[in-house]
Amino acid sequence: MTRVAPKLGRAPFQPRRRRLNLRAFVDSGYRPPAVADHASLVPLWPSYANDRYGDCVWASVGHAVQSITYYGGRDYTTLAESDLLAAYSEVTGFHLHDPRVPNPTDNGTVVADALKHWRTKGIAGDRILAYAFVNRSFGAYAAGIDLFGFLNVGINLPRYAWQRFEDGAAHWSLPTPTDDLYDEGGHSIHVAGYDSNNQEFLVVTWGRLITCSWDFLRVYADEAWVVLTTDWLDEWGRSPRGLDLAGLGGAFEALTHEPSPVHGRRLAPRIADRELWSDVSRWARRPHRGDSADVARSLSTWAATYGLRDADVER
Repeated sequence: MTRVAPKLGRAPFQPRRRRLNLRAFVDSGYRPPAVADHASLVPLWPSYANDRYGDCVWASVGHAVQSITYYGGRDYTTLAESDLLAAYSEVTGFHLHDPRVPNPTDNGTVVADALKHWRTKGIAGDRILAYAFVNRSFGAYAAGIDLFGFLNVGINLPRYAWQRFEDGAAHWSLPTPTDDLYDEGGHSIHVAGYDSNNQEFLVVTWGRLITCSWDFLRVYADEAWVVLTTDWLDEWGRSPRGLDLAGLGGAFEALTHEPSPVHGRRLAPRIADRELWSDVSRWARRPHRGDSADVARSLSTWAATYGLRDADVER
């Protein structure tokens, strides 16, 4: 059987670029939950032309918008394929209608370039606030997914993984002795769930949802990114627990020389908020252990985000 070559399109990672690193902004006591799933209920995953062009980085952006709007409690949004291809063209010089075969302008995208474009110019009106690099460890990947909803992960795709996908398999793992290890090239995937018990992740690529072992990503991934977006933060009306959002904003200012995108996001408390904090504040401030400590910490984070103070608990 003649096999079709995969459409990839992630240009090589550029490790010397200055960037924010998520590790610097995660509280030392934070632990992600054992399981997270921000993918399984999304109704449909389009390929976003990645079956025809090397726009996998932009397809991953489209999948990210689906995840964070569906699971973030916002209006579920699916970007138009044409808008993602237009962004691909603007950033890289890709010409959709170039008649030459293969298309010499279809050369892929550096992930950080796509994220910068998403932040500064936006895609069909959708813009992110910031983005940060994630170190390669299971815990760091899990934290990124729990805190931000998903990861954009860049992998060097081995041929056997593509062959399994083409054959209809729904899982990527390390190779068997007979698998073809040829490096097909750089590929960008949307990773939006994990199970620490099985050491697996939920991955969207080429319009399908599959699972992927941590061992596979540990070997073949060389970059992963989170994005900060109002679609995700506003799910709870506060910053994610365990995240130093103010510190991230300050580092963003130092790196970009632009105003922090997260300062001034404190929300005005409602009467119901003050009443709830009045009822639970004394309990939340007591010493706790285990699950109770997690609940108390979440309540305190919520109260701080709304600016609730001791004065708000006085009867």
